[in-house]
Amino acid sequence: MLENKFLPNLRDMNLSHSEHLIKIPNFSEVPNLERLNLKGCIRLARINPSIGRLTKLVSLNLENCKALVSIPENVLRISSLETLNLSSCSNLQQLVVVKPRHVNHLNITDTSETTIHRQSTPSIDKMPCVHSLWPSLPKFPHLLDLDLSFCNLLRIPDDIGSLHCLESLNLGGNRFASLPARSFKELLALRYLNLEHCKQLKYLPELPSHTVLPTSRRTTYWFLGLIIYDCPNLCDVEHCYSVALSWMIRIIEMEMRSPLPWCRIFITIPGSQIRRWCDKQNVGQSIRMDPYSSMQDNNWIGVACCATFVAHGAPTRTRYYPDPLPTILIQLQKNNLSLDFVFPMRLDKNLVTVESDHLVLCFITRKMFIDFLSYETKLEEAELDLDGLEIVVEPPTRSGLRFEVKNCGYRWLFEGDLEQLKATTKGESSSIRKRKFLTL
Repeated sequence: MLENKFLPNLRDMNLSHSEHLIKIPNFSEVPNLERLNLKGCIRLARINPSIGRLTKLVSLNLENCKALVSIPENVLRISSLETLNLSSCSNLQQLVVVKPRHVNHLNITDTSETTIHRQSTPSIDKMPCVHSLWPSLPKFPHLLDLDLSFCNLLRIPDDIGSLHCLESLNLGGNRFASLPARSFKELLALRYLNLEHCKQLKYLPELPSHTVLPTSRRTTYWFLGLIIYDCPNLCDVEHCYSVALSWMIRIIEMEMRSPLPWCRIFITIPGSQIRRWCDKQNVGQSIRMDPYSSMQDNNWIGVACCATFVAHGAPTRTRYYPDPLPTILIQLQKNNLSLDFVFPMRLDKNLVTVESDHLVLCFITRKMFIDFLSYETKLEEAELDLDGLEIVVEPPTRSGLRFEVKNCGYRWLFEGDLEQLKATTKGESSSIRKRKFLTL
C-alpha cells in the first residue's frame, strides 16, 4: 500500500473498517502523518514498529481492532500524541510500560478483563494491556481525557489524583466497588465523570470542592457533568444527590466566570422524584414553559430542566433494532426548531438494569437559550416571544427496552438561587452525616 512511495505531505490516513487489512507496512514513508484511523480493522493483528517514527502523530484510533494482540512499545513514546483510542481491543495481550510525555486523551474501553494495580511485578513486560498502559501516574502531566470504560477493572489506583490536568474521566462499565476518595478530591480540573453501569459500585466519594477553569483550547462542544446511571448496589442515594448537585452548581459557577461555547452541563443520578426547588413540574414527558418569565432580569443565568425515567423490560413481541447510540435527550422546542441536550449514556438492553428510577438534570445557559430563541427571528433579547415554548424529554425507542418518562419540570435560575441551592445541599449533607452517626 505504501511500499516505495514516499509521501511527505500526507497528514491524515483513514483506513477505518478495512475488514481485510491484516498488516500495516512501514510508516517511514509518511514521516509527517498526524492522524491515523484504523477503527474497525477487525483482522489487523499487529502494527509495524515503525509507527514510533511518526513524531508528529496526534491521533491514533484503534477502536474495535478485535484481532490486535500487541502494540509496539514505542507508541506511547510519541511525544506529540494527544488521542489514543483502544476501545474494544478485546484480544490485546501485552504492552511494555513506557513514559508518555504529552498524551492528552487516552481511550481504552472494552479491553480484555484486567485489573489495575500499583503492585510491583517481576515480569512487567508481560502484564495485561490495561495494567501496562497505566504507568506511574505522575508521568501524565498533560493528560486531559481518560477513558477506561468497560475494561472489567476491579480497582482504580489511589494516585489517580495526581492527574491534575484531567478534565474528563470515563470509568463506566467496570467492576470496582469503591473509588479512592482522597484522590478524587484532588482532581480540580475534572469537569466530566462517567460511572454508568458500574454494577458493583457501593459509594460515591466526595468530588473536588472547587473546580478550576479548563486548560484545553477546544472551542466547539463541551460536556460538563456527572453520569451515575445503572449502579444498582449504590448505597445512600441522598448522599449521591447532594454530591452531584453541589458539583453541578460549582460547574455552573465556573461557566459563569469563563463562558464556554455551546457547553452541555448535566447530571444523571438515581432518583424517583424531582425535588421541590424545581418549581414548575408536570406528569409525563413534556411541559409548556411560562411565557411570562423574568428574562429581562440581569441576574437571570439560565434554565434548569429535570426529568425522571425508568427502563422496563420490552415485551417479547417487540423486535430489537440496535441503535448506534441509544440514549435519552431533553429538547427545548418552539415551532419547528429544537435545541437538544443529549445525555452521553449507553441505554441498550444488554447493559441496563430494568425497573430502576433515575433523575436527569441539565442546565441551559442564558446565552444558549437566547441564541436558540433568536435563531430564526433575529430579534433582540427584549423582543423574544416565549409563547409555544416547550420542554420535551425523548427516551430511546430502539434500545430493546421500553423507557417511561414519569415526570419533568424546570426552573428559571438566578444568581441568588445558586447560594440557596448550595445551602440546601449542605443541610442535606449534614443530615446524612447525622443519620450515619446515629446508626453506628
